Amino acid sequence: MPLNLKLSWKLALIGISSTVPLLCGTFYLINKYTNKDIRSAALEQYGGRFLQPLDALLEALPEHLALELRNRPGDPAVSAALAAKEAQVDRAFTALQAVTDDLGPALRYSGQDVAQQKSAGVPLADLLAAWRELKRSADRLPPEEIKTRHADLRAHVRELITYIGNSSDLILDPELDSYYLMEAMLIALPQTQERLASIMATGEELLRHPDLTVAERIKLAGQAELLRESDLDRITRDVRTTLAVDRNARGVSESLQRNLPPAFQPFADATNHFAALINQATGTGTPAISAAEFSAAGDRARQLSFKLWDTTRAELDRLLQKRIEDLNRARTEGLGLVALSLALAVGVTMLVARSINRVEQQIRELNATLELRVAQRTVELEAANKELESFSYSVSHDLRSPLRGIAGFTEALARNYRTRLDDEGGKYLDRVRAAAERMGQLIDDLLNLSRVGRADLVRRPVDLTAMARGIADNLRQAAPQRSAEWVIVDGIAGEGDSRLLRVVLENLLGNAWKFTAHKSGARIEFGMAPGRGGYPTCYVRDNGAGFDMAHAGKLFDPFQRMHSLSEFPGTGIGLATVKRIIQRHGGQVWAEARVDAGATIHFTLGPLRS
Repeated sequence: MPLNLKLSWKLALIGISSTVPLLCGTFYLINKYTNKDIRSAALEQYGGRFLQPLDALLEALPEHLALELRNRPGDPAVSAALAAKEAQVDRAFTALQAVTDDLGPALRYSGQDVAQQKSAGVPLADLLAAWRELKRSADRLPPEEIKTRHADLRAHVRELITYIGNSSDLILDPELDSYYLMEAMLIALPQTQERLASIMATGEELLRHPDLTVAERIKLAGQAELLRESDLDRITRDVRTTLAVDRNARGVSESLQRNLPPAFQPFADATNHFAALINQATGTGTPAISAAEFSAAGDRARQLSFKLWDTTRAELDRLLQKRIEDLNRARTEGLGLVALSLALAVGVTMLVARSINRVEQQIRELNATLELRVAQRTVELEAANKELESFSYSVSHDLRSPLRGIAGFTEALARNYRTRLDDEGGKYLDRVRAAAERMGQLIDDLLNLSRVGRADLVRRPVDLTAMARGIADNLRQAAPQRSAEWVIVDGIAGEGDSRLLRVVLENLLGNAWKFTAHKSGARIEFGMAPGRGGYPTCYVRDNGAGFDMAHAGKLFDPFQRMHSLSEFPGTGIGLATVKRIIQRHGGQVWAEARVDAGATIHFTLGPLRS
C-alpha cells in the first residue's frame, strides 16, 4: 500500500535513506580499521614488556659465566658474587614466567604455539630447566662445557627475542621513528651485547698470557672492528635517524629528544674506548693494558648498552602510547565528523522539505480561490508551477551535489583513517586520495626494503644472463609501443639468492627502461667486466636521462630522487633496496652518470664456489 505523504516528506525520506546508510558504513569502517591500528600498537607495547626480562637475562648470563669460570674452592668473595648473580638470573626467569603467563597468549607464545611453530624457539619450561641443570652441575663440568651450555642458553634467549619481535608486530612497525627505535632495541643492541660478552671472555683469557700470538692479535682486532662497524655504527644510525625523523611522525617527542642522547653518547664513548683498548692490546710487543683494565672497560660498555636498551624501550613505549592516543583521538574526531555530516544532511533535507512545504501551501491557497478568480489565478498558478518545477530541479541538483561531496569526503576518511586533519585540512581534502596512495606505495616499499634485510639468504649459482633476458622480455611486453636496443652479454653468472638477485635486476633494468623513455635510439646494456677486489663487476648501462654526479652520494639512500615526479615516477626506494641486497651478498654497488648522457650502475657479488 503506497504511503500517502506530502512531496516534501517523500523527498526528505529519499535524502535520509540515501545518506544514512552511507554515513553509517563510513562510521563502521573508521571504527573497524582505527581499532585495528590501536590493537596493533597495543600489541607492540606487549612486545616491549615481554622483552624486558629477556634483556635482563642477556645482561646477567655472561656475568654469571665469568664468575663461574673464576670460581675456585676456598674463594668466598667469588662464591658470594656467584650466588648473588644466580639469584639475579632466577629473578629474571621469574619475571619472564610472569610476563609469559600474562602476555604469552596475545603474543602466540604458549605451549601449543611453541609446539606448532619452529620460529617460536625453545619453550620457557625447557629454558628454565636448562638453567637449573647448569646451576646444579656447573661445579662438576669442565670450563669448555660450561661455556657451551651458556652459549646455547643465550642463543635460545635471542631466538625468543626475535620471535616476540615478529609476533608483536614490532618488526612491521609502520612509522620511521618507532621503527628505528625498534631496530636498535630488538636487533642492534642485543647483537652488540652478545659481541661485548664474547670479546670480554676471549680478551680476558688472552691477556692473562705474557705475549699474544699473531693469530690472537688478529682475532681481537677483528672483533674490535666488528664492534665498531657492525654494531656501534648501526646503533648510531638508528639513534640519529630516530631523532631526525621524530618530528615527521606525530610531532616532536620531548621525552625522546631529552632522554635518548644522554643514554646513547656515554655508551658510544665507552664502546669506542673499549675498542681502542682492544687495538692497543693487539699492538706489537707486550700489551700495554692489564686484564683488569680490559674487563673494567668492557663491563662499562656492556652496562651502558643495557642502560641504553632500557631508555630505548621506555621511549618506544611512549611513542606507541602517543600513537594509541592519537588514533583514539582521530577515531573520535572522524566519528564526530561523520555524525556532524549526518546531522547536516538531515538538517539540509528538513530545510528543503520546509521550503517545499511553503510552496505547496501557496499552491493550496491558490486552488482554494481558483473558481472565483479563474483567469487571474490560472496565470499565477502557471507561474507557481514553473517556479515549483524550477525549484524541484534546483533542489534535486543541489541535493545530489552535497551527497557527492559527502560521499567523496567520507571515502577519503575511510581510506585515510590514520591521518589527522589539522585546522586547514578542509581546504586540502581534495588532495587526500593522491597523498594516501603515494604514502601507501612508500610504506609498501619500506617493508619490502625491511623484508629484504631480514629474508633468509640462500646462496647458489645463478644464471644472470637468462634472468636479465626474462626481465627485458617482460618490460618489452608491458610497453610494446617503445623501441629500444637491448644488449645482454652471454655467460654472466654469480652466486647468491636467486629471488633477491631478481629484485636487483628488476630494479636496475626497470630504471634503465624508465629513464630512456624520452630518448630516441634508446640503448640498454647488461654486461660484466673485471672489477674490484678481483671479483667480476656486473653493470647496467643506459643512454637515458642520467644525473649530476655531485648528488651521487645520496643515490642509494631511501627517498632520494634525482628527478622530479613530473619527469619520472617513483618513490626513491628501489636503489636503496638494491644496495641492501648487494651488501648482504658481500658485494658493492656504485654509479657513474652524466646529465642527459645516461647512467651506469655497477655491482659485485662474492666469488662462485666450486
